[in-house]
Amino acid sequence: MALTDNLVAYYKLDGNSNDSIGTNNGTDTSVTYSTDNGKINQGAGFNGTSSKIAMSSGVGITGDSARTMSFWAKSNSTSGLIGFCGFGQDTMAQNFSFGIYNSHWFFYGAVSTYDFDTGVNADTNVNFWTITYNGKSVTIYKNGSSIGSKSVALNTSSSPLNIGVRKNGDGFLNGWVDELGIWSRVLTTDEISELYNSGNGYNGFLPSTGGGNFFQLF
Repeated sequence: MALTDNLVAYYKLDGNSNDSIGTNNGTDTSVTYSTDNGKINQGAGFNGTSSKIAMSSGVGITGDSARTMSFWAKSNSTSGLIGFCGFGQDTMAQNFSFGIYNSHWFFYGAVSTYDFDTGVNADTNVNFWTITYNGKSVTIYKNGSSIGSKSVALNTSSSPLNIGVRKNGDGFLNGWVDELGIWSRVLTTDEISELYNSGNGYNGFLPSTGGGNFFQLF
């Protein structure tokens, strides 16, 4: 299986927030693009107070269907409520977002038993994140290795994707995000390892300005 199989959105964040495989492009608010804010070429920098990238629609993954979200990111803080990216609503089981809460790496399923506090202390390093959901449980991978799983019964909506926040207008990130991909399937551990590439990142995605330009990985 190719890494492009079931890839529903990909944001290189090289100077803009265009979707490299489709038309679900973002709208930027106070976002700074530079090589200092990215892992591969440029990335999107966020100021922690107003910066965000908002999409006008969802990525087409709803209900309890399988999914994967992967990206490189760095937060300059480990306290408070911080979101790297996510989609869905802030109601029971309707969110699929990841970031920091109570100084731990934290998955936001919305509330109560649908959230997932990994119990792992957050840091300000550059990390590669992969979050998978198989319809029954969420698994969080940091730099290619699992840091925990939790059984959750998500039923996410088709609400728009947001980057640099937990959800639109909430949990602003002071830091950066780069190379965000979303799949409508669970990536294998080998695929996650390939994307992580021993910490170097996988640059097999050909340059694109977005708007329906598909690419070849191999």
